[in-house]
Amino acid sequence: MSRHVPKDRGGQLPLFALDRGNRVAALLHGRAWPESTRFPANHGDSHVRTVVWEDLISSSSPLLIAGFSSLGELVHLVSDWSTAPHGRDEECVRIVFGAEPFTSSKHEFRSARAEFTDGARKYWLEVEGVSLRSSAQVLQTIEALERGLLTTRFIHGANHLHAKIFVGEMAATVGSSNFTRYGLGSQYEANARFDSAHEPKRYRELVSIAENYWEAGESWDKELHDLLHQLLRVVSWEEALARACADLLEGDWAAHYLTEPVSTERPLWPSQRSGIAEALWISETVGSVLVADATGSGKTLMGAHLVRAARDRLWRTGRTRRDLTVLVGPPAVIGTWKSEAIELGLMLETVSHGILSRATLELTSDKGRLVRHAQILAVDEAHNFLNRGSKRTRQVLESLADNVMLFTATPISRGATDLLDLVGLLGPDNFEETTLEILNRLDRRRGLGEGMLLPNEVDALRREIQRFTVRRTKAQINEMVDRAPEAFIHPITARVCRYPEHDARIYPTEETVEDARLADEVRDAINGLVGIAQLESDIGVPRGLRSQYTDEQWLRFRIHSAKGLARHHVLEALRSSRAAAIEHLAGTQEAARRFALDPSFKTTNTGDVISKL
Repeated sequence: MSRHVPKDRGGQLPLFALDRGNRVAALLHGRAWPESTRFPANHGDSHVRTVVWEDLISSSSPLLIAGFSSLGELVHLVSDWSTAPHGRDEECVRIVFGAEPFTSSKHEFRSARAEFTDGARKYWLEVEGVSLRSSAQVLQTIEALERGLLTTRFIHGANHLHAKIFVGEMAATVGSSNFTRYGLGSQYEANARFDSAHEPKRYRELVSIAENYWEAGESWDKELHDLLHQLLRVVSWEEALARACADLLEGDWAAHYLTEPVSTERPLWPSQRSGIAEALWISETVGSVLVADATGSGKTLMGAHLVRAARDRLWRTGRTRRDLTVLVGPPAVIGTWKSEAIELGLMLETVSHGILSRATLELTSDKGRLVRHAQILAVDEAHNFLNRGSKRTRQVLESLADNVMLFTATPISRGATDLLDLVGLLGPDNFEETTLEILNRLDRRRGLGEGMLLPNEVDALRREIQRFTVRRTKAQINEMVDRAPEAFIHPITARVCRYPEHDARIYPTEETVEDARLADEVRDAINGLVGIAQLESDIGVPRGLRSQYTDEQWLRFRIHSAKGLARHHVLEALRSSRAAAIEHLAGTQEAARRFALDPSFKTTNTGDVISKL
């Protein structure tokens, strides 16, 4: 039997969340915590770094006790500390390094200095490494060593130094956090901080402990100086590849394909420029692209620039076979697309979702031909095309476009079966052979519910679709804003454009006793539904699942799921309106009669479960 695939708070399948480990973080975020200035910890928006970092860089002579794995953060600390104003003439950062717990405890006939240095060198030169982006900070740290602004010691022997203490002139912190990116920012840690003004006795006592370790340590300046020089020369192939990818996805290689609009009131944000570059590369590589950035990220403006860039690239590379660029979208956004196209000088044909859905062939023939013969086809609100049985979806699937560009903030809304329909829109020809084999098996099970997709099949499809996808979450876009807020200024309000912080609050619904009684009555009524209308005429085990179910198991499964589906449909309709519930039970015409609705508001009669029975 397949396991349940968790969904996020919006009911959407987490397309990019293969890791199920966010439960603990969510639970901890909802708990009460003491003030971070007294007990620094990593939870929610609170981080150890925020408190400790300020204590250290504002001090003339900070003292740190930490393992040698802290070197990566030390170079950033020295850089920030060097530029911070200090009130004393004698300035120096001191740090006592201890061995890490993963260092071998096997006794060797070598000096403590040689053994410790060898362990630190192996860790930083062979295992971890310092990012190329930190090269400037490494040079600053070397200069600080040479000028006497940084001095280090180490303690090593049979009993390792394992303490973590961070001493500033105003406060000192002790606890579990190592001076690393994870210890300061994400791992679950517990620390205590003593303010020199409010807890002077404990502050002095903790300072004395740190000073004792400092006095017991041996100088390690020369060894650190040599190690830092080696770090400047040694770069792993993974780091080099990562840098190349960053240049590809975030660099300016696609800039000459971007046409500046006639009006410069709304320049592209850095997030949009990098998204266009990534989408253009994906489109060039695999033929189709899914842009699934969060709502409010400016996908329409980004999409217009992307379509124009793709069109120009076809012309420059001599691959234009017909200069026909078509947008399919809901009426509410077509006007915006047209406006952006005019700004960019883009010849763009537009087709409404509704026109493609109309039953009359004459009304759809010309627009259908546009969709079919487009060389570049853009589909906005693409989640409306995840039903391949609908008329509009069939017309998009029959398109002969070389480049298909899908735009939606909710690529998966109904469950794992939406993955199959996404594959159809992106074009099966673009997928790997192994993936196509999975798709063929899954297609034979279509219509059997989300449970018919096994976990490994869902994960395989998700990973494959990621190859076609540009998706930045709200948090990721906010990080881009934080790096360059001046590039995200709104042209009218002059405010920085970023997603707001969510402040969840509980409020009473104030339902009456009668409301609760009616709700219970509805629940009791729908619990008696059997769901016969949800059962197909042939309840035999599908061929693709015969190895997993016997006839009896399959029958029990279908009867149980039919009951649940019947209850779901009624409740879903009631949440919408009473008219929607009547439509589901007795049909559109009966709902229009009972609630005095214009019969022409809907061209087809849907629902009417009672007549089906």
